[in-house]
Amino acid sequence: MMWDKMDKQEIFNLRWAWAQSNVFEVAQHKEEMWEMWRRVAELDASRMIEVGSYAGGSLYVYAGALKHPSTIVVVDYPIEGDPASGVLRTTIAILKAEGHTVHYFPGDSQDADIIKSVRELMPVADFVHIDGDHTYEYVKADWKNYGTLVRKGGLAALHDVQYVRKAGLPPTRSGQVYDELIERGYKGRQFVQTERLNGKKISGIGLIET
Repeated sequence: MMWDKMDKQEIFNLRWAWAQSNVFEVAQHKEEMWEMWRRVAELDASRMIEVGSYAGGSLYVYAGALKHPSTIVVVDYPIEGDPASGVLRTTIAILKAEGHTVHYFPGDSQDADIIKSVRELMPVADFVHIDGDHTYEYVKADWKNYGTLVRKGGLAALHDVQYVRKAGLPPTRSGQVYDELIERGYKGRQFVQTERLNGKKISGIGLIET
């Protein structure tokens, strides 16, 4: 498919539809994902890092906003027995077939060897998407280890900045880290889906401009 012959909205819609059909389901909401995606497309980006890819839905969609070819780094902790890990490898193979160079690091995003390898491989990134372990400690560490690699004028995204868990479980802390970054002077904007749980907004992508 000649992606370079299509307009941005058409590319996004096609990749979104494919991901929804073939990668279980994209965790992001379509409207919030589009708002983030089109900003990535405006970067003319060719260097991307994704921390936490699961089955590769957002990975596949975001790759459509990059130049061809681009270099993509994936850090994801495979869950034993979860078919998503196999789907992620298939998604990566598809991106390679499209012409991208993809480096996959299966394991803990806080593993010292993985951090070292990623930072040596891609010391500067245009775009980083953080959607791994959602505890406060991990989100903060993922920002420090990967988010800070984004070049001046680039973008980073933290997922689930207003996420509310069901079944009475405590909320994740992505939003807390995001708010702290804004307080430190980073510019940003939240794209929060309209779906609500008990009157509260859920999910949401937090954009950081570097």
